[in-house]
Amino acid sequence: MNIKWYGNNEDSLWYILKFLVEFVMAMDEYSVYHSDIKGANIVVTFDEFSNAIIKIIDLGGLSFYFEEI
Repeated sequence: MNIKWYGNNEDSLWYILKFLVEFVMAMDEYSVYHSDIKGANIVVTFDEFSNAIIKIIDLGGLSFYFEEI
């Protein structure tokens, strides 16, 4: 998800929050859970066009849930 970054304004921060919620919902669809989402595990970098690139790191705390059929 690329976000046009305009500094630390409220709109940019809401887009980051939206991304995080969508990330958690998408992972839930595959029964994969990141058990340690916190500020230190969210990295925001920028490309050459000032788009924010959001990355979730520290995937060592992932949990998988498999249902027996």
